[in-house]
Amino acid sequence: MSLTKRITAAVVALSCMLTAAGCGESTSWAVKYGDYKLSAGIFLFYQTQAYSEATTRLSKDNENLDLKDTKTLKTMSIDGQNFTDWVNNKATESMRTYLAVQEKFDTLGLSLESEDVDQINSMADSYWSYYSTQYEQNGIGKETFKNMVEFDYKQKEVFEYYYGEGGEKEYSVDDMKSYLEENKARVKYIQLNLRDGSGTELDDAGKEEISDMADDYAERAKKGENFDDLITEYNDYYKKLQDDAAAKAEAATTTTAAEETTAADTTSSGEQTTAADDSSAADTEETTADSNNDGGPVTETSQTNQTETVTTTAAEEDEDTETASAETSQTTTGSDDEESAETEDDTADTDTEDAEEEDPYANENIITKGNEDDGYQPSQTVNEAIFNDAKVDGDPVIVKDEDNLYVYVIERYDILERTDLIEGDNKDSLLWEILNEDFTALTLEWVPDSAINKNKMAYKRYDPFKLKFN
Repeated sequence: MSLTKRITAAVVALSCMLTAAGCGESTSWAVKYGDYKLSAGIFLFYQTQAYSEATTRLSKDNENLDLKDTKTLKTMSIDGQNFTDWVNNKATESMRTYLAVQEKFDTLGLSLESEDVDQINSMADSYWSYYSTQYEQNGIGKETFKNMVEFDYKQKEVFEYYYGEGGEKEYSVDDMKSYLEENKARVKYIQLNLRDGSGTELDDAGKEEISDMADDYAERAKKGENFDDLITEYNDYYKKLQDDAAAKAEAATTTTAAEETTAADTTSSGEQTTAADDSSAADTEETTADSNNDGGPVTETSQTNQTETVTTTAAEEDEDTETASAETSQTTTGSDDEESAETEDDTADTDTEDAEEEDPYANENIITKGNEDDGYQPSQTVNEAIFNDAKVDGDPVIVKDEDNLYVYVIERYDILERTDLIEGDNKDSLLWEILNEDFTALTLEWVPDSAINKNKMAYKRYDPFKLKFN
């Protein structure tokens, strides 16, 4: 081989190693499965999700973990895998689910309605306007983002095909009801704050007063008072505390500002008086000197006229200020009257709308039984009390959440009376909550890891530690 050919071959080989483009393997794609090929953008999308999940899991075990310390993260492991491998394997699993859904959607002859397509385009445009910077800095384009939105719709169709009504893995209404009874609680509660209106923690006497208030609310509820009215009563009470505290703070700020202004004016006046005295003394000396020369106190007359001019100007400024203040007051009053009238009209309209669309489940909360992985709402103490102590249609229970400085008065109701929870969109959401892990496992069976072709160059190039999270 000639020297020229050897040099050319070396350059081509080097080019292949550096770019991995046009030499049998490009990093523009990450995974292939049959006729399907997933772009590197989709791989990066799932990488960002996996990275966030990894750091969240590690943070639970180490609250002081510095997530920006990549050197430390690289030494850590999750489920027996190093950080990088865990993130990439998690992203790969997500891509396998993506491929499985795409294939099933096509082979089952499913389709999206034109309305769905319009919603996909609208959602993609809307979300992209907010998150484009975050995604683009990681090499994820708008088309990839749109594909992910479309995937959600296709996944819903495939899921409903198998688990929906008439599907081969249909989940019955009775099973949904059993799940609700075991994992959900329907409650209303009064959340009494152990802080004053300014947000400061109450002393022991103040906390005892709130505890007595909770007891009173519980007793009144037992006697049949409307619980919604009790919630409103307490909310109005605490809102007034906050308003009073805010008004007091504002008054204190105004007083302080006025005192500072007065002090500053006094200091300024004293300095001006001193300056004027010094100036008068100097003028007197100059007048005496001038008298000796030409017999006329010209400077004194000039200074007097200047002082009168300044005084007159200040008086005019005060008068102008008073006039402006009066005009401002008049304008503000007129504006306030107009705004008040408009507000009353808006309130009337709102009241009419509320009357027409009254929420039959106002103040209700559907609480999910908590656990260490998913957390507890509204807190672990309250969550456990709801499921362990509160009885359906029983007496109210009082729960002291001292860590979060609240006292709760809680009533629990029959979850099965909420038939809306197993209808329409709520039913779809409930089914997904119950069965999403089963569905994901099924998709991984449809597309096993051994069936996909991974682009090793892409996996090598797209190191999760190069991702940017700003």
